[in-house]
Amino acid sequence: MFGVSSGPAAVFAYLSEPTHLLVASHRGHMVEHVPPPLHAGSWFVLAFGQLRVRIEYTAYDPPGLISYVATYGGRGSHGQRDVATFHLAENPRTHGTLVRIEAESRGGWTPSWLGRLLWPVQLRRLRARLESGSAAQSE
Repeated sequence: MFGVSSGPAAVFAYLSEPTHLLVASHRGHMVEHVPPPLHAGSWFVLAFGQLRVRIEYTAYDPPGLISYVATYGGRGSHGQRDVATFHLAENPRTHGTLVRIEAESRGGWTPSWLGRLLWPVQLRRLRARLESGSAAQSE
């Protein structure tokens, strides 16, 4: 569990942007998606050259719970699949957010032990972007 100075609504809004969910890159182009509003079952397909990533929200309960599955396809994907659940709660001391993540990566070219090391990178990125005020901008 780690803390972010932004409130749960801001953290939830950040996680509601599918490009923010990918650890490696945020520069994919949205090529398919379901129309708003977002809900459990909403999905998006991002393109990175020949690589495609389909992100589906499996739980979408603002401002405290958001889960997704990212399924990779195309040359080089090797069947990678990421599953993550973010539990968000207001920190009573700071009025920021306490974030707990349950995450798992399977398949792909990344060994499972390295995949586990990449999740903290995503959490640091979330904190840095929210605290710098650049959450609405793409990297």
